Amino acid sequence: MKIVSKHFLGISICILTILSGCSKAVTYEDPVNYRKDVFNCLVNGTRWDPARSPDGFAKAYIINSGNDEFFVTLDAGGPGHNYVSVHITGVRFAKGPVTYLINQDVPQNVLDYFVATVYPVNFGMFDDGWINSNNNSPMHKLHFTSAENTGEVIITKFTMEPAPMPGTFRGTIAGSFYFKALHPDTNETVNISDGNFEIEYWK
Repeated sequence: MKIVSKHFLGISICILTILSGCSKAVTYEDPVNYRKDVFNCLVNGTRWDPARSPDGFAKAYIINSGNDEFFVTLDAGGPGHNYVSVHITGVRFAKGPVTYLINQDVPQNVLDYFVATVYPVNFGMFDDGWINSNNNSPMHKLHFTSAENTGEVIITKFTMEPAPMPGTFRGTIAGSFYFKALHPDTNETVNISDGNFEIEYWK
């Protein structure tokens, strides 16, 4: 079973961002507007709404990938140290809803280093986290989509405009999602369904 601390996950994402030389988005952290963010779904039929819990969060990372396309990572976490991440590629501005299939194997680098930011594939991940009673630290049990365990994201809104700070942008990304994910060692599956999101970001 692959177990890694969330602290290491955060460090890995930061390192990848620096090495990539890309302009990574950050969420809009204004205290008044932050709770406008929406991210909820059913996890094996049980409602999960991290953006509405006191210690939960919902974030969107938007990175230019060239040709007026973007990498998009949606990341949310809440009570119980559970996390859901969805990564899609080739996202464009559009006048109507656009469907992006989640039907590819997770890259080995993600499996090794748990970094899910700029890979050219579409995948989803569920972290069935818990607290290690021996040292009181968060531990992580990761489930991944694959070519056999699939889903989709429908983006219904994607905006971007200049932000007050020169050289930065802000906007909103919204839509729905679902996917099925498998734990590679135990073969346990998780069904993520009826997912909805609307997240403000800064880039």
